[in-house]
Amino acid sequence: AFNSGKEERNDDNPYRAVSHSSKSNAASAAFISSEDSSKKCLNLLQSYLNSGVFASLHEHLAIVAELRCGQNSTDNDSETEQQLVATARCLFSCTRTLFESEILTRSPSGKLYLALILKQLGRGDRSGYQDSIRRPSSAHINNLLVYVADNVSEIITGAYTGDLEFAMDGVLTIQSIFECSKRISDDSSDAKAATTSFGKKLSDVSHKLLKEHWPEETKMNKSNVGKLLTLFLEHSTDRMSSLTSLVNDVLLELPHTEKCKGPVENYPTCSSSSFGSYYTVVISYLWKQLVKLFDCDTKNPSVAKKMFETLAELIDFLQSLFDLTRENECLAKKAILLQQLKFGSKFIETFVAKAIPFFQVHFDQHQDTIFELIRRMQKNCRQMYAIIAHGKREKDANLAKEGPRAKKSLELFIHKVKSLLKKNRCMTAMWTKTLTAKDIDGSALSDEEGTTQSDDSDAGSEEEEEEEEVKVKDEEEEEDDSESDDEED
Repeated sequence: AFNSGKEERNDDNPYRAVSHSSKSNAASAAFISSEDSSKKCLNLLQSYLNSGVFASLHEHLAIVAELRCGQNSTDNDSETEQQLVATARCLFSCTRTLFESEILTRSPSGKLYLALILKQLGRGDRSGYQDSIRRPSSAHINNLLVYVADNVSEIITGAYTGDLEFAMDGVLTIQSIFECSKRISDDSSDAKAATTSFGKKLSDVSHKLLKEHWPEETKMNKSNVGKLLTLFLEHSTDRMSSLTSLVNDVLLELPHTEKCKGPVENYPTCSSSSFGSYYTVVISYLWKQLVKLFDCDTKNPSVAKKMFETLAELIDFLQSLFDLTRENECLAKKAILLQQLKFGSKFIETFVAKAIPFFQVHFDQHQDTIFELIRRMQKNCRQMYAIIAHGKREKDANLAKEGPRAKKSLELFIHKVKSLLKKNRCMTAMWTKTLTAKDIDGSALSDEEGTTQSDDSDAGSEEEEEEEEVKVKDEEEEEDDSESDDEED
């Protein structure tokens, strides 16, 4: 029914993508443009149901899956593959149009039509479309959505394709199914589990595509690789493990390739051209995972140890990402440094707002661990100071714009750490030093460069400030606590 117009065919493939007639195009436009007219839209859907349009769509999806991924798929020549891909992209577009329409999820009548559509689209059932389904449950609709998601997933991952745009069309279709499931699901555990399962499928498919070998001419950027990474991490059932893999097995491996050009062996989508997409997504999710870490009862002693361990991992990952640009000049692009300031600031702000109060609650039991975590954070802070100073020297407008927020978060970190130690009568764990002017690679700047930088900076620039650091008191040091409150060595 989607191809109901009269078309001329030059081959005998009934599933080849073809141009729609003006009539079918008008019908599709009516569906899309009728968001403000539910009655008109539902009448149009009724006509499609009467004609078995969605059952036909199911059959086309099933046939494409069989021809691309079935036992005889190896017999496909290049032309056949192109035809199948073109047909699949058309089918994906039709499917997304349905699932992105809120008319089918915002009212009982809309959900009824959604259930009727999915009976055809999910199972290919042409009979009984007129049967009334009274208030279809979320579980019932989700069960039907599974069939569609499985078909789409099979088409894009069941056999190799060198067309990343085609694969992305399939991913976006699965995402539309996930979003549809979210809108129709209630608060029941079954409905939430169903929606989570679609998220997992989205994550698994994205992960698989990230590990594919794509043709050299494929352009990889934030709209494809960045999108896949975001979906992979956002819906991962174990985000910490996923972050660990992306940091240790992907980003930290790129410098070991020739001239940092890549690609990384296990993740061919990571190369010098896509490094920015990988880096930006990973560092943003380090911060998001830090936020998520404190979404629990932080006062519970039974979870404190695990939280300290996870917090240490996140701080180490952040340091590893900072070290990438510090140790590899070819990776220290302005856009990367900007992401370090942006998400480094957010990380520190969350650390101050969430971790410091958490430290206060568990200070007596985990004092040494807390000192160690603060030390590790200070390494990240020093690198951020260097990036701020670099932006001033280079007169980079974007870094200069992000600089004030970053500096404020760094100053707040020092203030809150000092306050924490003072409350717990541990001021002897503080000592003061004047920061040495350093470049982003960690090398010390000459006196002339440092002076020039100081002249260009406002009063109290990073290199002229004194920074409080944590130093564990030697065991043999026994000083009166009342005296140590005001002492800084």
